[in-house]
Amino acid sequence: MTKEKSEWFDWIKECGNRRKLYIYLLGILFICIIIALHLPGAYYHRAFTHEDFKCKKGTNPFAVKEEDTESEGVFMEGPGMSFEKGDYLVTVTYAANSDKNYLSFETKIRSETVEAEAAYMLPANESWGTAAIPLHLNAYTEKLNFNIYYGGSGDLNVTDIVVDGLDFRPGDVLAIGFLALFFYLLAGYALVLRKMRGGVFPESVLLFLAAALSSYPYCSGSLFAGDDISFHLMRIAGIRDGILSGQFPVRIYPEAFYGTGYNCSLYYPDFFLYIPALLCLLGVSIALSVQIFGFLIHLAAAGAMYYAARKLKASKTAGLVSAVLYVFSGYFCHNLFFRCDLGESVAMCFFPLVICGFYAAVFLEKNEWGSLCIGMTGIVLSHILSALIAAFLLLVFGVCSWKKVCRKKAFLALLKSAAASIGLCAWFLAPFLEAFQIREWTNIAFMMKPVDNNVIEVGRIFGGFEGGHSKSLGMALALGTILSFYCIFSADRAENRNQRNRILVLLAAGLGTAACATAIFPWDVVMNSMILHDIVALIQFPWRLLGPASAFLSLAAGLAAGELLKKISPKALLSAVFMICFTLFAFRVDTYIYQEEEIYMRHGDALLETEVAEDYLFRSTDTQKLMWAKPEIPEAGIELIRYEKNGCNVNMEVSAQAGAYVDADLLLFTGYKAFDDSGNELPCTFGENNRLRIQFPAAYEGKVLVRYTGRLRWRVTDGVSFFLLLFLLASRICRKKQDSGSRSGRSVHSVRI
Repeated sequence: MTKEKSEWFDWIKECGNRRKLYIYLLGILFICIIIALHLPGAYYHRAFTHEDFKCKKGTNPFAVKEEDTESEGVFMEGPGMSFEKGDYLVTVTYAANSDKNYLSFETKIRSETVEAEAAYMLPANESWGTAAIPLHLNAYTEKLNFNIYYGGSGDLNVTDIVVDGLDFRPGDVLAIGFLALFFYLLAGYALVLRKMRGGVFPESVLLFLAAALSSYPYCSGSLFAGDDISFHLMRIAGIRDGILSGQFPVRIYPEAFYGTGYNCSLYYPDFFLYIPALLCLLGVSIALSVQIFGFLIHLAAAGAMYYAARKLKASKTAGLVSAVLYVFSGYFCHNLFFRCDLGESVAMCFFPLVICGFYAAVFLEKNEWGSLCIGMTGIVLSHILSALIAAFLLLVFGVCSWKKVCRKKAFLALLKSAAASIGLCAWFLAPFLEAFQIREWTNIAFMMKPVDNNVIEVGRIFGGFEGGHSKSLGMALALGTILSFYCIFSADRAENRNQRNRILVLLAAGLGTAACATAIFPWDVVMNSMILHDIVALIQFPWRLLGPASAFLSLAAGLAAGELLKKISPKALLSAVFMICFTLFAFRVDTYIYQEEEIYMRHGDALLETEVAEDYLFRSTDTQKLMWAKPEIPEAGIELIRYEKNGCNVNMEVSAQAGAYVDADLLLFTGYKAFDDSGNELPCTFGENNRLRIQFPAAYEGKVLVRYTGRLRWRVTDGVSFFLLLFLLASRICRKKQDSGSRSGRSVHSVRI
């Protein structure tokens, strides 16, 4: 028997017997069959009922009778949905005794995308009937209305309008099936390891379980309407469309603001949003891609917290307690489900790494600066305001422990971490700093808020059960804080003093940071400072400090649980923590999301709107005029022969005299360039409503290409970050090989002795 077959039969024995293995394999087959059965239904389907329409005529909102009205006109006005490119079938169920009624497709935004007649007549019928109308969209179409017009005679009663997409879209079915199969295989793997290790589940399985339980509100067919959901969906779609238009990294979102573009990526880092954007490119709907991304955020947060706790000398079970408390903490859940702030939620995944990295570099004096580097890099590339908060906290802790920071090993570790983090983030920081210099001309000034007016009440730091989407640490961390205090003031305090000191420092840091989110901190004095005013005003809301505070308190509670494990059963403690956190979180979610929040987007729906917050546009931009933006030329001196737009790229053919111009349907952002047939660059300036204006200094006849190129120095920083990443990865691999080689050498040497 070969070695491979021997290992295979050993694995079968670990499963118990072949019958169990066959049952397990049948489970895999069952999942595959379920996926195959659902694939034929991988088409868009949406039924619009009376609740989705605005009724203009008739005493009855469901019908209009001839005796109730004397004029024709709009009877039912559609909801203004958005649809992806493709073919659709629109089916109207209605009853009418006149053939003068009709259905029309209308959109005021890029109406050329709708290939349909102006109106489709609805034939008279004796009773209920249907009318099936084809609809072809040659591009993404925004705010498309299905309007029912009353012809002025007879009765009309409309039941619903059903839209069926005729294009096969298996992305969502395959993605959900892949996740189901992955978790099934993971469960089987865990069961084998459980038998091999004497009944102990691997920690990774428990982290997956914590992430799955804490992210269960995403296990539905729709997304809920959180505060910032439209903004972040636009960013994800912008990355997808930017990649399709030839950008990488994406600096301009091509379809934002009705196809005129948005330079949000220069100000708001979107590195981690490439994950849901790539899922969209693979055919997954934008709603499901966000749900998958939400689960990955929970998993990353749990893994980072477990790793940080272990670095702080906690046991495995104590690390799991920290991870569970963190992903079930109130502010973490509030950020992801109620605010839908994907950037700040991702940043919270890296706070634990910053804490343990600083501890390892300064207090353990090890050459382990990687955790701090990864933590700060992750925060900078996810949420710039969280990066400011993290940098400020590091400065405070550095000052408080300045004697240890000044030691050679600690100082060099911090210096390496800072240099590597800046180098890895250079591709984002270079354009960000350049764009931020002209903030006086943009709407960023309106983002600055008086921080002292947005503090939370001291009594609301941990929230409560009385309702409302409170920004608080949550009741789970309240129990964790009580656990930490109990551990510190227990009778045997002299035992393991170092660990208790860590708990005390983490607890003080967590409560102190949380207190700074209240009126206890003198925010009014800080706001009156000429040096700090602008920076603090950009943070906007002091309750952002609850993010790092949650990390500190989760670590403190985990370390405290590790100390109490010496007195009680680990399984009992971990089970209690899971049940308490799940109960508290389930109460919050079921009460506040499923009962109060409305559905924002369903699986298969397209991006609902491309006009979002105008924070980074030039102040004089009128976004309403962009809704009908078309290429414009002066009345004389130029002829626009052909004009084609694809994302951020425009191809046109002109016959222009000297001094003529073309205003493209693009907003002018740094990095756009126009070229003639010979590759010579044409000057680009601000046109009407801050649109891109191509100037013709001399008479010209031929083709013109407009594309987004960015700046050469940005490309240089892209290369710096990329090659630095390769260098760090190669150094890490070489170091691991050297460590393994030295360990094996020592082992052989000891045997020979």
